[in-house]
Amino acid sequence: MDTKALSLLVKLNAQAPVTQAESGQGIELELEYVNLLPEYILGYFGTISSSFKQPETKIFDADWFKIPQLHLQSATATFSVINALGVDLKFQLDSLLGKNNFSQSALLDAPALKSLNISRAQQYNNRITPSIYTFSLNSQNSTIHRFLSLIPNALYASGNFKLNPFGNTSGYNDFLFFNQGLQIKAHLDIPLAYTHDYIQLEKTFTLTSEALNSLKIVTSAVVNFETENTFPFSVQAQALIPNSQGFYGDSIFNKGPVDLAIHNPTSSASNLQRMSFPLSSTQIQTLIREKKLHFRIKIYGLTPQSPIALFENQKLNFNLYLQTETHAEIQ
Repeated sequence: MDTKALSLLVKLNAQAPVTQAESGQGIELELEYVNLLPEYILGYFGTISSSFKQPETKIFDADWFKIPQLHLQSATATFSVINALGVDLKFQLDSLLGKNNFSQSALLDAPALKSLNISRAQQYNNRITPSIYTFSLNSQNSTIHRFLSLIPNALYASGNFKLNPFGNTSGYNDFLFFNQGLQIKAHLDIPLAYTHDYIQLEKTFTLTSEALNSLKIVTSAVVNFETENTFPFSVQAQALIPNSQGFYGDSIFNKGPVDLAIHNPTSSASNLQRMSFPLSSTQIQTLIREKKLHFRIKIYGLTPQSPIALFENQKLNFNLYLQTETHAEIQ
């Protein structure tokens, strides 16, 4: 370990006239370190209280995946707070708000979050033994199942924390190693029995130059769409061609969404369905000009809604391929 030591010697000018120093007078020295990155700090860090308000924390950013709301029957979330800091910490989470892609929001009501006492890590021969604080939220002690039903993709948190809430219990032996801090791990246990309004999947594909060159010599084309479904869901699909303003004005699938693979929940057999849609010459030219194709798929639950049980061997497959005819003259 590299230790920096600094020694200062202050002398009075022997040629200066006699100066009387009054009580409380002395020399004030300001010392500033620039670009100093400590690997290790040891001492007493004091008792510090502070509030925090996290404006937004993105959990995931997936605009292609949208669920208005799940209806979970139950859920359990187990959290582990791993503290590699040599200080005691106390957290109080006053508010935890989740928002989803549809601007819906929900508060997580959990008394366990109102007081989290995190013990300090221990140090032996410059080796850290982190402390681990574990707690669980379930449908009985919180609103975790309603919170997760929202499918939040952004969190907003506010509260306060206190450093060394019990004072100098370490005897001036608080410590901090560089690149060490707090970690929070979560394990979610959600039974696969739930209801949902619908799940929406969206994706815009940019056509490659090779595909565009192929379309330029096409005289006619047919889009073949194939689905295989063993889930108790019904599926609705739409293929759209965006215009120059980004609006999806032209639908390939018969000018609107089509129903695909409506599964019979009383049958274990898969539902295989094939559909074909001819492309007009105008649509082909629009594809060549805009170079993009947008897909929107909605997966609906049972009507009337009842809890859906999912199994490992169930699947939902989509296949899309283009059948074309070209005209060529050989001289």
